[in-house]
Amino acid sequence: MRISRRDFLAASAAVTLPPVIDRGLNRLLAADAQSYGPLNVGAQSYSFREFPLERALKQYQALGLKYAEFFNKHIPLNSTPAQIAAY
Repeated sequence: MRISRRDFLAASAAVTLPPVIDRGLNRLLAADAQSYGPLNVGAQSYSFREFPLERALKQYQALGLKYAEFFNKHIPLNSTPAQIAAY
């Protein structure tokens, strides 16, 4: 019985990939849910445009985000530095 190159490669991948994928998934699952590694991850508050500022901030907190770019509905563009500090 002869096996084609394509069938050989498919069989090799079927045997090799599951342990590699499993190790990667285990690393991801073991990582802290609030940790994004060395990346500074944030979101634009436009994503939460249907919510008032307080609820949007709670969504950021639930996602473990520490950085934000605010939509003008949440923090108006004409805000003074003192108003921004108060937010």
